[in-house]
Amino acid sequence: MAKLKLLGSDYGKHILIDATNSTGTFIHRTQNRADLYDEIYLYAINNYGSDVNLTIEWGETYDASSPYADQIKTLIEPSSGLYVVVEGLLLQKGLTVYAYADVSNVLSINGYINRSKVGV
Repeated sequence: MAKLKLLGSDYGKHILIDATNSTGTFIHRTQNRADLYDEIYLYAINNYGSDVNLTIEWGETYDASSPYADQIKTLIEPSSGLYVVVEGLLLQKGLTVYAYADVSNVLSINGYINRSKVGV
């Protein structure tokens, strides 16, 4: 298993969420391989003065046929430190994670992945 930074992060720094709708800010893309999976951990930071709604687009962006099936929605309170948003969920085969908020440029996301071979 290898512990790696999110692909949307420069050098492990926070990813500023500037998007306010789908397709959101790029967070991470898995390897397009069936023999690898990424165990993903995401933490949100809200240094704004009010609550902010955060939407994680999990594996794909908005799909009109099932608009909420691949979304994780949560309310991030202000000055709450690192708020756990995703704790060890799995993705693979080139699927992507995006995020957007109802206020631009006030939330950041950080985290990491554990990349493992299937069956190991």
